[in-house]
Amino acid sequence: MGRIVVIDEDRHIRQLYEAEFSESGYEVLPLATGSELMANLELFRPDLIILDLKLGDFDGLWLLQKIRTLAPDLPVVVCSAYDFTPMDKGPLSTDCFILKSFDLTGLKAKVEQVIRARTRFLKAV
Repeated sequence: MGRIVVIDEDRHIRQLYEAEFSESGYEVLPLATGSELMANLELFRPDLIILDLKLGDFDGLWLLQKIRTLAPDLPVVVCSAYDFTPMDKGPLSTDCFILKSFDLTGLKAKVEQVIRARTRFLKAV
């Protein structure tokens, strides 16, 4: 179905997301830090990133800006317990913001929607 990177410092969240999305047919790379993302972004080539804003080594907004610089067309879903108002343009643009919850229904639906849209776009180009 697609490749997803999950970046969250909470090991339990990473495990939950990995189990849920793997069960849905996605290949998931769970990462705890922004440094791990920087080391694996080119190698893994994800179709989407699920990004928490609270990370141990980097500020999530800084990392979002870095992702936008390195891979401007790569969809990023911010999933955080912290309030965040996505901007429409610029380096902090995000494809969607989801309030973190253990009920993954909304997150899974949004991820599927964003990946489908990206697949249609890539086929049209």
